[in-house]
Amino acid sequence: MLKLYYGDVGALDPWAAWEGFSAYRLERLSGVKSDRARRQGIGAELLLLEALKREGEGLCLPPDIGRDPGGKPFLRFPGLYFSLAHSESLSVCALADSPLGADVQKRRKMNPALVRRFFSQAEQRFLLDEERGDDAFSMIWSLKEAFLKADGLGLRRPLSSFCVIPDAAGELPPGFWHECKGDFHMALFLPGRSSAKPDLIKEITLL
Repeated sequence: MLKLYYGDVGALDPWAAWEGFSAYRLERLSGVKSDRARRQGIGAELLLLEALKREGEGLCLPPDIGRDPGGKPFLRFPGLYFSLAHSESLSVCALADSPLGADVQKRRKMNPALVRRFFSQAEQRFLLDEERGDDAFSMIWSLKEAFLKADGLGLRRPLSSFCVIPDAAGELPPGFWHECKGDFHMALFLPGRSSAKPDLIKEITLL
């Protein structure tokens, strides 16, 4: 099982008294002052609640969310795993029956200096030697972020220590998935899976 939900957070009231949120989310929001960051966090929580209503049979809401030693959030409920992401006006929630990482990036301008500093040699050749553009750069960035989230180490693992470029046939490495939705690049990584293509991709209206 692998479901991906996403929604535009632009219409959300960042300072409303939202009810039914997890203690984890309320703690996170308590320290956030930016309207945009609050909308992103609220949107992610609303998507998670919607996903769990649909898929979390036997799970009581709001969900009990803990953090592992590395700080990665997890559901205290057997057999369900989630990953949240946001970029600009879009929030994303992926729900699966095994650990995973999800990311979303609004299309970013190609930055050769960042590529040379942070990406693997193979990724540098893929992006720079072949003069690929903004979409290729944004795709690679989103795939790498998804990998780091699944790994649980975050930026404690160097971005240059792994490679996510597609092969000559355009196929991504095992466990990866990527798709564009307008100006946004969505990516998933499920360790140990041959494919991370979602069973469902659904846009949720967030109000």
